[in-house]
Amino acid sequence: MKVSENKRDGIYDNEVDLVEIVSGGLLNKLSSPFDEVEAVRKGFPVNRIKRLESIMRWDRKAFAKFIRTTPKTLERYARDNKHLSPQVSENTLDVARLMNLGIAYFESVERWNLWLNTPHVQFNNSAPVSVLESASGRALIKRIVLGLEHGFVA
Repeated sequence: MKVSENKRDGIYDNEVDLVEIVSGGLLNKLSSPFDEVEAVRKGFPVNRIKRLESIMRWDRKAFAKFIRTTPKTLERYARDNKHLSPQVSENTLDVARLMNLGIAYFESVERWNLWLNTPHVQFNNSAPVSVLESASGRALIKRIVLGLEHGFVA
């Protein structure tokens, strides 16, 4: 599947699949859980992280925090041409899935990032980005976005 990166008026084409990008084409948003388990075991190519950071307009330090690693580790893995560990790959996959959901709902990276960085009552008047590094926090963000899709107010 070809990944479209066309950008019109700040809105990314819905064909952009961040799961496909971070997995180096091994997975996509429709992949089976068994395929995901196998890909995570092997680890994702570290060079794909820069691509996701660029699309999301996140800096390395923030993204490293979201996937529970450090910028130095990412730099070392890139220098040594290593793949991410299974745990970091799984966190990266989870973040990519959530980003696909958020961008699809908010229709642009800019609006999604704005929402992520705006304090909300559901996050104890903190910004959703403050809980992005934990699986529970990502699950909460997902639940809120799915609620928005069904007409609940954030």
